[in-house]
Amino acid sequence: MYYSYGIFKYYIYSIPNPEVRGSSPLGDTNKISKVNVVKRIILFICLCSLVLSVMLLLKSKNHKSENIISSTSPMVNVKNPEFLSKDSQIGKKYFDDNCVLCHGKLAGGIGGLGPPLVHKIYEPSHHGDIAFYMAVKNGVRSHHWNFGNMPAIKTLEREKVTKIIKYIRKLQRNNGIR
Repeated sequence: MYYSYGIFKYYIYSIPNPEVRGSSPLGDTNKISKVNVVKRIILFICLCSLVLSVMLLLKSKNHKSENIISSTSPMVNVKNPEFLSKDSQIGKKYFDDNCVLCHGKLAGGIGGLGPPLVHKIYEPSHHGDIAFYMAVKNGVRSHHWNFGNMPAIKTLEREKVTKIIKYIRKLQRNNGIR
């Protein structure tokens, strides 16, 4: 902040006072036009904006890692359904084999690794089934959470993904997400 004040002070003192001849450290005051003064003020504002932007950018990068919950415990407490259809049972098996390491047991998320899928963000009206198919096929750029990008899971065929989605939707409904 002191540095910015020094720059501001320099620009203030370098703007000529028309009543005092030679008051500018830059030389003759008559040579500096009003256009140059306006340019200097605009330049000063731009420099301050640039410094502020860099400071905010560095601050956001420093705090990004603090937003990630660094724990292996579930992020969401998920109630296990009493009954699963045959497709949901198969989906649970596929989920446990392919997704549980990042999304946690019962899709409750794992702090520091992956988000909970039993969460309002993943309700069908916001993330339809097609979003799950695309996530598995293409991966996902991080946009709701700070876990980083999800890679594509090339080993899962569409039929397996369908059963995983049925299982996730059952968990969501059982936990009040419709």
